[in-house]
Formats: sequence, structure tokens, C-alpha cells
Amino acid sequence: MNGAGNAFIMIPMRQDDFLNQTTLSKFNELVIDSYDQLIFIHESKNESFGYSILNRDGSQAEQCGNGARCVVNFVQHFYKKESFELYSQKIKIKYLVQNGEIGVCLGHTSENVPAQHKAQHHENIFQDNQDSWEYNFISVGNPHAVIYHNNILDIDLNSLKQSLLNTNAFPEGVNLGVYSIDHPGQISLRVHERGVGETLACGTGAVAAASIAIKTQELENPLSVKMKGGTLKVLLDMNTQEAWLFGPSEIEKELKIDI
Repeated sequence: MNGAGNAFIMIPMRQDDFLNQTTLSKFNELVIDSYDQLIFIHESKNESFGYSILNRDGSQAEQCGNGARCVVNFVQHFYKKESFELYSQKIKIKYLVQNGEIGVCLGHTSENVPAQHKAQHHENIFQDNQDSWEYNFISVGNPHAVIYHNNILDIDLNSLKQSLLNTNAFPEGVNLGVYSIDHPGQISLRVHERGVGETLACGTGAVAAASIAIKTQELENPLSVKMKGGTLKVLLDMNTQEAWLFGPSEIEKELKIDI
């Protein structure tokens, strides 16, 4: 499946299924197509579903916005369920289908999560190739560093990410997003995802960048986020302070693999 270009392999799991590192390595050998993350779907007896996420390197992701949207699409298609309860790490995920696109609520963002970010706001500056860079930290369940730059295509994202990690400010690693402003209703974004690398799209990265841009640049809300794989829309609910992510998702093909 893909969500705005973010590539996922969705795996329905039985209760006795277990995936260890050896099985994951074998799976990666058998799957030729590139993917960003594996998402495991767990069905409960009470018309509810849970999911867990593994990055391609085997590390676990706390959340994935595009992945959550694809889970909704997958459950509706594979399990033939139009309405159901959805959980990620025991947290209920709200979702809706609007104008043919799936939207998910990613809860409240936070700019103060000491377990994910040890630096104070005035310390959010680092060096890369003799240039100084300033970032905003924000958590969307998973940690993000967001940087504004007027020309994101010129940036060596791999080098910038490594220099950011060298600050040792992120105990759990970090997702790095750099954005530019196209117009008041849209930003362009590149994201280097933790445990994956640069991806064509990143849902939580879109929410992180849009949240920062709306608050610091006074841009429109909802805000469109253009990435290489497609365009997502982020809505910040000012009443509940929750962030919603909307965009396309599609099932590309179905495969059966014996491991």
C-alpha cells in the first residue's frame, strides 16, 4: 500500500504469530519491492483492531500518520469492515472518510517531551558544514525536529540529519523535516525518517511541520503539505488542540509469502 507515496507492507496477524529479527531479515530478502515500514494488523474479538509498526531496519515506530490512514483502508478492504475501533499502543485512533480521502486524528502535539528531547529551546541550534541551523522540536507521539529553509532542494539531508544526531539531544533518535513556504495555504516538505531515511512522504512529519508553520509563520489552517510522493492536508482543531491528517491511500497489490 501507499499513502501519498509512503510505502507500506500490511500484514494481518493471527494471535499466535510472532515476528523476530531473523524472520524480518528473511522477509526483507524475499520482498524485492522497496518499502518504508511494515505494519502488523491485529484483530480483536470485539470488532476492534490494533496495529504495530516496524521500520525497515527492524526498529519500532511509535506512530505513523500515513500508516494509520492505510490501516483504515486495509481493514475496510481486507476485513470488509466499514466501521470499527482502531488502536495503536492501546491508544484509540479516531478516523473518518471525507471526500474520498481518509483522515486520522494523531492526538495532541507537544513541544516538551524530555524523554525524546533533552535540549532547551534556546539550545536548538547546531552546526553542519560550518553553517548554523535552528530547529523546532515537536512530538507527534514520535520525535520530530523541524527546520524552515527557503530552498529545501539544495539541502544534503543525510549530512544534516547526522549533524543533528551528533548533538546528543535526542535519546530515542529523531525524524528531521525541512520545509519551505509555497504560499499561505501550502508548504513543501522533505523528511528524513528515523530508521528509514528520506521518504517520499511522512504523515507525522507533515503534522509536525504544519503545526510549527501554522504557529510560527501564521499560515492557513488547514494547511496543505506537498512532498515528493503527494500532498497531504493537516488540520489543527483549535477547540480540542488535536491534529488531523488527511490524504490519499491505495492498495497497490496483494502478495502471499511463505516464511
